[in-house]
Order: sequence, then C-alpha cells, then structure tokens
Amino acid sequence: MLLRFYAKVNKLIFALTQKKLMDRNLKNVTLGLILGIALISMLLFILPIDVVYKVPVTSKVYPAKEWSLIQNQSDYYTQTVIRSKEALEGSQNFVFDRGDIVNVHLAKDLYNGKIIEKDSAIIVFSSQMLNLRIQQAMNERAIQFSNLRAEQSAMKVPIFQEAQDNVERAKANLLLQSMNMGRMSRLFEEGVIAKLELDIQTNAQTVALQELKMAEKQLANTTFQGKPEDVEVYATMIGTAEKELQVLLNQEMAYEVKAPFRGRVTINPSEGVLLSISDIDAKTLIFPFPLTEKIALKNGASLVIEQNGQEFYYPFSLDNKAGMLAGKQFVLGSTDIDHSISSEYGEMITAYVSCDTLQIGDYILRKLRGHK
Repeated sequence: MLLRFYAKVNKLIFALTQKKLMDRNLKNVTLGLILGIALISMLLFILPIDVVYKVPVTSKVYPAKEWSLIQNQSDYYTQTVIRSKEALEGSQNFVFDRGDIVNVHLAKDLYNGKIIEKDSAIIVFSSQMLNLRIQQAMNERAIQFSNLRAEQSAMKVPIFQEAQDNVERAKANLLLQSMNMGRMSRLFEEGVIAKLELDIQTNAQTVALQELKMAEKQLANTTFQGKPEDVEVYATMIGTAEKELQVLLNQEMAYEVKAPFRGRVTINPSEGVLLSISDIDAKTLIFPFPLTEKIALKNGASLVIEQNGQEFYYPFSLDNKAGMLAGKQFVLGSTDIDHSISSEYGEMITAYVSCDTLQIGDYILRKLRGHK
C-alpha cells in the first residue's frame, strides 16, 4: 500500500512540475511573438520599401458613342452622346410648321439589332406643306416663263396663249418628274423603296417628256420683239422663283437621314426616341471612383485591367460632379478601351486604379484610414 501511495504522489508532483514548465514556455512564446511583430512593424516603417497604391474599382462596358433621333411634339432632332467626354455632339434639328402632316418612313430593311454602315439611309421625312411649297414654286416659275415667252411673241391671240401655257405646264411637269426620278433612284439604291416604285416613276418621267414634245410642236415660232425692260423684269422674276425652288429642294434633301457611323440599330428604345444607333467599333468603361481617394491620384494615373495573365493600362478622366453610392461619395471615371480587352456591352469588369507610390509604412496607414 505504501508503495502504491508513494507512486501516486510522485505522479502528482511530476504533473505539477510539467504544468509550470508549459506555462513558462507559453509565456516565453507569447512574448517572443509580440517582440517579433513589434520588430517587423518597426522595420516596415523604417526600411525604404516602395509600394504602388491601388484603388480597386468595378467598371461597366458601354458603347463609346450613341446617336438618337428624338421626337418632341412636332419637332424632331438628333443628338450624339460621347460617353468618354460626357458631352453631346452633332445635333441636328428638323423643324416643321404647326399643323403640318409629317410622315416618317424607316428604311424598308431596318430592324432591331441590325448592324448598319456609315451613311446608310435610315429615315426619310415627308412634309405635306413642303411638298405643296415646292409645287407652288414650280408653278410660279412656269408662269413667269410663260409671261416671258408671251412678251417675246408677236401673237396675242388666245390660241397662242393656250399653246404657250401647255408648253410651260409640260416643262414644269417634266422638271417635277425628273427631280422625283433622281430622288427615287437614290432611295432605291439606299434600299428605302422597292423596284416597283422606281419603275412607276420611270414611266411617269417618260410620259412627261412625250407630252412636252407634243406641246412644243403645237407652238408656232414667233418673231415678236418685246420691250427690253419688260423682258428683264420677267427674267428677274424667273431667277427669283428658281432660287426659292432650289432652297425648298435642298430642304427636302435634308429630310433624308443617314447613319452618322457604323453601329447597331434600336427602334423605339425609350419614350420619345424613334431610333438609336450604338457604336460597335469602340467601347468606353465607366466606373465609380471614391472621392476620398482623389488625393492619391498623380499625373499619369492609369486604370489597370488584368486579363489572360496580362495587364492593360488606360488613361482615364474623372467627372467633376460627385454622387453617392452605398453611403459614400464618388465621382465617375471613364476611359476608351481598344480590342485588346475581351468584353461585351453591359459587362462588368474588375480593375484597379494605379495611384501614387508610397513607402510601405505609409501605405499601411493609408489603407487603415481608408477602412475606418
């Protein structure tokens, strides 16, 4: 029994001794760790180790520019948004008279999502009042020509007058059909009208030419010498009528809208927007940048994108207007990217902004301040 008791006492004494040793070792290890961390921290603040300060951002891919045709009651206008500049460019207005009946014709092969080339015909405006003014200007021109011919003619009888009027009407009709033919040919080449419409206009022009030849045969040659001052008056009136007609025809040409650049078509993308074209050859990244980090920017700061083990650097610009996101102030940054980056419109791309260079101690302090 004594031996058994003595063995238990020895075990207890041994266990107590081991515990004291372990506690002492643990204290030594803890003290060593604290001293090591303190030493490393001191070295970080003392050693001249430079680190580039990076601000992570999430960017979104947009078309570099977007063109839109917008309707505001009876007015129509275009605008082009240049996203990297946050600016508008190349606005064009189409103003029609109040009460005018305006028809908007889309190119016949235009549809949502179609890729169109620059200068492709997309829309034609047809103004009833403009067409009426063109017809009136042509009639006025024809009347003044008739007056001029009558002044130069020795025949003042109704038969001559009727024959002269027939010639002028035939000329006016041929001029109208010839202009319509040129316009219809252009629209056919641009894919706005069908071949049948062009054939109908060709026949109308041929008939107008035949009618003019018949009218001219019925008009007798005259040798009457009119008063020079009267002839000059009618010649001046003819010139004025022709200038007015040319102005109206130029206005009609301006109502043919063409694509300003190559892009993808969207019809009625939003209320008031008849049609838009998004650039498919250039892309812009837009990202929120923390306002508190602007102090870290330096000249030549870049947006850095990592893809396929490579880093791509892009200069960027920041908007002057601040906004709020997740309770923090930010400004929008933007940059144009090339085809080196594989991306789709609307895609979110993770990147970072390469800012100034700091010693590692200052870097740690800035990071700690930024996370408060």
